[in-house]
Amino acid sequence: MGKGFRTGTIFLLLAAPGAWGALGAAPDLPVRPVAALSAGGLPSYTIHAAVDAAGVSVSEYVNAQGQVFAVSWQGPFRPDLPALLGSHASHYQAMASRALPRGLNAPAQGQDGDLVIHAGGHPKAFFGYAYLASLLPAGFDPAVLLR
Repeated sequence: MGKGFRTGTIFLLLAAPGAWGALGAAPDLPVRPVAALSAGGLPSYTIHAAVDAAGVSVSEYVNAQGQVFAVSWQGPFRPDLPALLGSHASHYQAMASRALPRGLNAPAQGQDGDLVIHAGGHPKAFFGYAYLASLLPAGFDPAVLLR
């Protein structure tokens, strides 16, 4: 793993659409451990992963305080972004309304306040991530979200 990778735990399960926690909130997924990643010491975050009935894979990154600080997704459809972004969805909508029209499937990326988001893809292959800069654990490299 890269230098930016921090200790964490991964959880995976099958979930109903919209069954995940929102940015800044507690995770909503019941957890079932799949693997533990260790680089020594206590974990600075855990990863909760779910696949909904439509085949969209969503990962929640949860800090030591129990808050979802980042989400990432990939799959054949776009996830319910307002559900994933929670109270920060209005920041995403503000970014989207300021963006120049570049086509329906053009990548969307930007920062509005604390929210950083990157989303893109095309039918049957959507992907993206979002995080709250103020909640990132010390030493967390957002490049991890691209994996």
